[in-house]
Amino acid sequence: MSDEEELPQGTATILLVDDNPADLLVVCKQFKRAGYRVVVAREAEEAIERAGFVQPDLILLDVVMPESSGFEICRRLKATASTQDIPVIFMTALTDVSDKVTAFEAGGVDYITKPFQVGEVLARVNTQLSLRAMQQLLNARNQQLQEQLSEQRLQREELEYRATHDMLTELPNRTLFMDRLTHAIERARRNQSQLAVLFIDLDKFKIINDTLGHGAGDELLQSVAERLRNCARKSDTLGRLGGDEFVVLAENTSAVADIETLIERLSSKLVEPVLLAGLMHSVTCSIGISRYPRDGETAETLLKHADLAMFQAKDRGRNAYRFFEASMQETLNRRVSLERQLREAFKRDEFVLYYQPQIDLRNGRICSLEALVRWQSPNDGLVLPGHFVPLAEESRLILALGEWVLRSACIQLRRWLNRGVSVVPVAINLAAAQFADPTLDQLLKGALVESELDARYLELELTESMSMSDPEVSLAMMHRLKEIGVSLAIDDFGTGFSNLSYVRRFPVDKLKIDRTFVEGMISNPQDNSIVLSVIRLAHSLGLRAVAEGVETEGQVRLLAEGGCDMFQGHQFRPALAAPDIEDLLQRQVCVSPELLARPFQLRTVLLVEDEPQVANSFRRMVRNHDIHVIAVEGPTEAYEVLAQQDIGVVVSDYRMPREDGIQFLSNVKRLYPNSIRILMTGHVDRGTLENTINQAEAFRFIAKPWYSDQVIATLEQAFQRYDYLSRAGGVQRIVGDVTMGGGGVDEQR
Repeated sequence: MSDEEELPQGTATILLVDDNPADLLVVCKQFKRAGYRVVVAREAEEAIERAGFVQPDLILLDVVMPESSGFEICRRLKATASTQDIPVIFMTALTDVSDKVTAFEAGGVDYITKPFQVGEVLARVNTQLSLRAMQQLLNARNQQLQEQLSEQRLQREELEYRATHDMLTELPNRTLFMDRLTHAIERARRNQSQLAVLFIDLDKFKIINDTLGHGAGDELLQSVAERLRNCARKSDTLGRLGGDEFVVLAENTSAVADIETLIERLSSKLVEPVLLAGLMHSVTCSIGISRYPRDGETAETLLKHADLAMFQAKDRGRNAYRFFEASMQETLNRRVSLERQLREAFKRDEFVLYYQPQIDLRNGRICSLEALVRWQSPNDGLVLPGHFVPLAEESRLILALGEWVLRSACIQLRRWLNRGVSVVPVAINLAAAQFADPTLDQLLKGALVESELDARYLELELTESMSMSDPEVSLAMMHRLKEIGVSLAIDDFGTGFSNLSYVRRFPVDKLKIDRTFVEGMISNPQDNSIVLSVIRLAHSLGLRAVAEGVETEGQVRLLAEGGCDMFQGHQFRPALAAPDIEDLLQRQVCVSPELLARPFQLRTVLLVEDEPQVANSFRRMVRNHDIHVIAVEGPTEAYEVLAQQDIGVVVSDYRMPREDGIQFLSNVKRLYPNSIRILMTGHVDRGTLENTINQAEAFRFIAKPWYSDQVIATLEQAFQRYDYLSRAGGVQRIVGDVTMGGGGVDEQR
């Protein structure tokens, strides 16, 4: 008798361990007849070896065995990771209760006494196999659930972490550092203690960055961050503000000598050579120090004074440190001089607007522009905003600059309109001081009136942190701006501390994904997940998602496949002067359709109809046209179907319980914007038509009773549109049509 016989794949395998040939013969024969695959072992070591190799579904084990008892064999199996979960049933002539107890203590799941009935053995084996199968299924489902929950938790944690940390060095960013500094000041005030802020700037970092490349510069910054971690105290808080600027918060530092000891330790560590581009380089640093309460009582003041002291250290020849002193006017004088130049720039009209196109990922066309200010300085040439906007914000010149940008954009739009240019909306960034100005809405109205411009041509962008600084005040101002008719967008989304309950209430139209996440989405799975999560969040809130800083075709394709609505970045065009933008608009330059291609989707219609006879008639009508129909009786079932699979076309009856067809299709538009929506009803009136087009943005309106040829043609057109949108990577607003029964009349909005 062979130990194994070939049986169909998927058959349960039983390892039979018995030294009695007669018992083996009987059991093997009956179990094979019952459809099981049987593997035999006649002694202990053979049983252990075969159990590990074969991995049977169940083991039948005789207690009385030569050399080693079945109890000992079972204990060894249970002590081995690969075999510990295999159920063991003992078969023996021993009937003493103590033997049964020993069997269960050894790990057995059942105990069969000899002589036995084959039917009983089969029944017990089947029971144990069923129990094991159910346990394995339960374990698999629990594991799947745990993995899903773990993934969601990791995504949330990653979003929060990236919003508060510098991704290059893993140090707290400015937002988190300022928050911790504010809390440290509160503790020091309560405890009447002192603290110090150290502002660290690397000397000649720009030279290394320019000569060795940004990769070497990044390596240096990472090395600096690691060295700071190694030599700072456990109670110190580190941070990177940006560029080559680092900060250290040192609490409970009452003596200058303690601060100087910390500085010397930091400086000596940072000056140690580091390998960059195959060569060793030594980098020094300049450090400025401010102290609480001596040099300020707010986080902003302390950081500003530490910054000023750092500039004093650089002016002294670098590789030095300076404590802030009230007499430090030189740096302030330079800033005052720059501020004076900015004021003169207003008088000499030295500011100019550049515009960066924003591309609709549905069709590749320019759908809007972002206005970006530049300073045409007589001394320094074209100055980017990063060099003067921060000072403008500090000096409150930002209000005047923001007003100039707003009025200039409106004037430029009016000029284009007067010349017959097919203009698109222009987005304008609002500074925090502008958004906090209670007269902002009046300023906006005045600019629109003066330029005789429709508000629909303007969009205002608010940063995430700005909108969340005082959510209730922000909400009120947003509503006032929306009443004027402009669009609103939250800029740099994902970099601040958004409360989603407020984001849901904000009357905004777009979420702009911060460029830091877009930059890494091709090579970094976390960045990719964050981008897709923000896109899904935007769509679930009924908003459009806009990606900033798009530089490569790969980013465009991923964004298109992920359902992003719009993008802007150098991949298409950098910010351009008004004449160059006008040329693009006139020539209707767009992104290649091949870049936005998407895979073809199934021809599936979801029919929401509560009358069975109508649903059956619909099925009969399309059965010979390669169209698959899923019919449900109401929105509740329809939402479930939509959540489980891709649906190309949704056809809904108008009159339904709990939720009419217009409301249902409006929700479908928000939840699944690529699905083509068609309303079907026997009650046609002007109000229904208008709501179908305006609220649900339906592709067609089918009136009952219908003409089959017209309905088939409508469905074919709908699938063509769905295929186009799927390949184009986005959602396109479709002009609503009406297909009327009985007369074949088509009306277009």
